[in-house]
Order: sequence, then C-alpha cells, then structure tokens
Amino acid sequence: MKNDDLMAASESEFDVLLTADQNLKYQHNLAGRNIAIIVLPTNYMPTVLELAPRIRAALDQIKPGDYVEIIAHDWQAIGDEMD
Repeated sequence: MKNDDLMAASESEFDVLLTADQNLKYQHNLAGRNIAIIVLPTNYMPTVLELAPRIRAALDQIKPGDYVEIIAHDWQAIGDEMD
C-alpha cells in the first residue's frame, strides 16, 4: 500500500494523525483530507513528554482537515486549515 493510500484508508478509522514527519506536507497532497494532522518537532520521548500540554491543547481545538505543527523551541503551535 502506498503512503497516500495508507493516509486515505486511515481517514475512515482515525480523526487525527500525530506524527514527527516534518516532510509530510511536502510528500503528500493534504488538500481535501478529512483527517487532522499534528506534526511534532521530534519523536524523542523526553521532548514529546514536555510538549504534552501543547499536544493536548492542539487535540482539544483541532478540526477535521486542520494541519498543526508543534514547535519545540518556543512552544507555539502553527496551524492552518487545509483547503
């Protein structure tokens, strides 16, 4: 199964994709997707645990089709809806 096919299939099972793949938005056409995406700055667990409050806040506010990047160095989330 190709990555695009995998993402399409995941939309029927999941509401949010949580990933550390910084290149996701460059590798896939995300327009028109229903799955919301949260991109973490790393998969290094101590950093992910420190970011847990920001991740939780993003999960509380995210809507279908949203794309949010959690940035570690200044603890800000950048989000924009995918059209």
